[in-house]
Amino acid sequence: MLLQDEVTLLRGIPLFASIETMRLKLLAFTCDRVTFSAGQVLFRQGDAANATYVILSGRAEILQTTGDSPLQIGENSKKIGEAGPRAVVGESALVSDRPRSQTLRAITEVETLRISHDTFQKLLTCCPGSLEKVVEHLGGRLARAS
Repeated sequence: MLLQDEVTLLRGIPLFASIETMRLKLLAFTCDRVTFSAGQVLFRQGDAANATYVILSGRAEILQTTGDSPLQIGENSKKIGEAGPRAVVGESALVSDRPRSQTLRAITEVETLRISHDTFQKLLTCCPGSLEKVVEHLGGRLARAS
């Protein structure tokens, strides 16, 4: 995918829609493209948050584990949702600076743009509108969960 294609894709995601084009180009340039195989874990509940992901293609399941071993996916794990193309996942742990509250596992092959913690924080600092969008996004997610 070309840089301009990634910018166009990011522009179509509400979280990034208000960011000026030059900053979106910089964001797209600094992202890593990462592909996960079906069954592979993108991140685990309890892990330190080091990145957020934009799903380009494929589907992933969102799991929450109760009990003493949140890092182990097993009978104490419950599927609480799915994420597909254009979904932004893992950003709430970056914003709260807390360990991940869920596990994300690929159902199919999943292609992503990986945005590092530092890049995401710089984006929030330099673009006040993006912070507002993140808060709206997380608020909407909380409302749907309850």
